[in-house]
Amino acid sequence: MKKIILSLIFIPVLSIQAGNIDVLSVGTDQNCDYNNIQQALDAADGDYVVVTTQKTFRENLEIDSKLVVLIGGFSDCEAAENLTLSNQKTTVSGDLDDDGIGDGTVLTLTGTKNVEIIGFKFTEGRHVNQAGGVEIRKSADDVFIKNSLIMENWANSGGGIAVRQSPGVEVQLGEGLFIINNTGNLAGGGLYCDDSASIYTPTHVVNAGISNNSTNLSGGGVYLTNGCQMVFQAGRLEHGFLDFRGIAGNQAKINGGGVMIGGGAKMYLTPPAGHTVNVSDNIADSDNNGSGNGGGVFVTGVDSVFQATNSYLALNSAHKGGGAYVEAAGYFNWLSTAQDCVDNKRCAYIKENHANQQGGGIFVTGIDSEVELLRSAMEFNRADFGTTIYVDDEAKFRMDYSIVSHNGNNGGNGFFDEGVIHAHNNAWLNIKQSTIADNFAETAVFVTDITPFSINIYNSIIHDPSSGLVADISQQQANDFFAFCIMFHEDSGLYGNDVIVQNPQFINRQSRDFRIDGLQSLAVDECFELSSYDKDYLGANTGWDDPNVMASGGGYDMGAFESFDGDVIFKSSLED
Repeated sequence: MKKIILSLIFIPVLSIQAGNIDVLSVGTDQNCDYNNIQQALDAADGDYVVVTTQKTFRENLEIDSKLVVLIGGFSDCEAAENLTLSNQKTTVSGDLDDDGIGDGTVLTLTGTKNVEIIGFKFTEGRHVNQAGGVEIRKSADDVFIKNSLIMENWANSGGGIAVRQSPGVEVQLGEGLFIINNTGNLAGGGLYCDDSASIYTPTHVVNAGISNNSTNLSGGGVYLTNGCQMVFQAGRLEHGFLDFRGIAGNQAKINGGGVMIGGGAKMYLTPPAGHTVNVSDNIADSDNNGSGNGGGVFVTGVDSVFQATNSYLALNSAHKGGGAYVEAAGYFNWLSTAQDCVDNKRCAYIKENHANQQGGGIFVTGIDSEVELLRSAMEFNRADFGTTIYVDDEAKFRMDYSIVSHNGNNGGNGFFDEGVIHAHNNAWLNIKQSTIADNFAETAVFVTDITPFSINIYNSIIHDPSSGLVADISQQQANDFFAFCIMFHEDSGLYGNDVIVQNPQFINRQSRDFRIDGLQSLAVDECFELSSYDKDYLGANTGWDDPNVMASGGGYDMGAFESFDGDVIFKSSLED
């Protein structure tokens, strides 16, 4: 055992008092204090337990009401006592007899004191009533885990990590923590959380992930319920081989391939400046029996919330709601700040999601269920009905300053692609300051059924001749579709005020640049202020009245972008 002066060497995230701290070493050489980890943990309180990589430790570890910093990754005990880390992790296996079947949870944390864990691989755990990897139960204080792998564990709920019966506890998922290849038989293949706990990645953590986990029921990657809150900000822009950042590659046989949120739980994706969070390549209905929805995200229940800022929802698939499925008064919000993005042109991006039936991008259903998009782009999504969005059964959908383009493929490659946006059974849609263009849907841009609906579109451009009619509605339904200050590619059978059938003169529609040419387009200054937001798709101020344009409106342009072509100085600053 060695003493260190904490303030000079290692400052832990959690509160161990500065001063002389005991360092208890674990390994197989003669300099080690202990040869198994649990012995050192039993002796420690307010100390460092440092563990070598000299062997695989086959133990079911328990820490109960002890203030401990547990660090792995040392080549030998001399290095451990001097806190000289290697580039390896210490492996702890829950398979005690090495027969290929786990014999309990790898690490169980209980009690009322902080624990910090660094540099471990927790694997081969198996438990019916607890997590397979790390169980945090009846804990009232904080847990911090970083630079670790939690992988190839099994449990009924929480294959990788479970946080239970711990209201108020804060669990920090630090830099370099990856929860991968775990199985939750019933829920939460990667992570399970309930009872008002909080889970978050600290500020500026970008290299962490919950990936390639699975469940036979719901929540392949993450399952949050009973008021649990989670903030996650790690991820990547594009798919990369063996890149496990973000929430990616998870599978559920039923709902929520990536994330399942219910019981008033809340999840927020908040990447730091210049980064993004990806919810990508996740699958619901992984057994293809037609009963799994919400490939990326599934939100259900009153006060259940999913909100993502400057993030990517991409390449997910499900029976309904390839990207996301929202029901039973759940709330889903996808938005861009239009600054500090990885790609300012596609900052909040919903792309290439597939649904075998309805809602390639998003499906929302039920009274008080609501989806809101702000400064978002939806592209290259596919489904049989509602290639991009399907709104059902009195649910609400709102969209401001957003782009919907290049969804569908005219019924090719196994999808019907009927309608870009589908409204059914008293669905309510409110679309403002948005651009819908160059999709490839069958029948029409908006498809409705014989049931009542309410579609209101303001200050927008819908120029989508490749999708047929603007709206496939009957004469009796004409009043259910209202347009105000809109530029259409056609207006047969539609009801509205200040409707123009005209080419919007996009800057470069072949390159999906849907800004309007302010020197040629009739969409400039045609509208009055109707949106609650004062920044356009790219974050520019709205409502600039071009003195060179003689329009009847109030200075607001149609569509997702405000044009400054008449303001040479400001236009130059945007292009720079």
